[in-house]
Amino acid sequence: MSHSIADWVIGQYIGSTLFCLLVLRTIRDEDSGAEFIPHVGTALGVVLGLISMWLLIWFIHHVATSIQAPNLVDELGKELQDTLGRFFPERVGEASTHENQLDPTTIPDSLLNYMENPLIFLPPDRVTSRG
Repeated sequence: MSHSIADWVIGQYIGSTLFCLLVLRTIRDEDSGAEFIPHVGTALGVVLGLISMWLLIWFIHHVATSIQAPNLVDELGKELQDTLGRFFPERVGEASTHENQLDPTTIPDSLLNYMENPLIFLPPDRVTSRG
């Protein structure tokens, strides 16, 4: 789950709350001398409140779908493929670009010696004669 959706929702809620608090400070009643009600500010506060409610519903839906098992497995699979692609950039069967890679057609001398006489690599107590 990406954090940008949560950032949008939290930012919208904080912004709407601060705007509504600032508009609320400007409202005056008749007792203070002059009645003033900012109609545009209160209408915009209602619109921001509706947008915040829609974003909350959208965020809950996003979280509910992103924690379902098929979506988690799909995202983990994509992340695994990306990680394997970074660690092993060459595909199987393609020519290597590394200069210090071993040539698969040559067999090391130690392996050739073992294939010629495997008994010399065994400890003496493990060698049994067949007769």
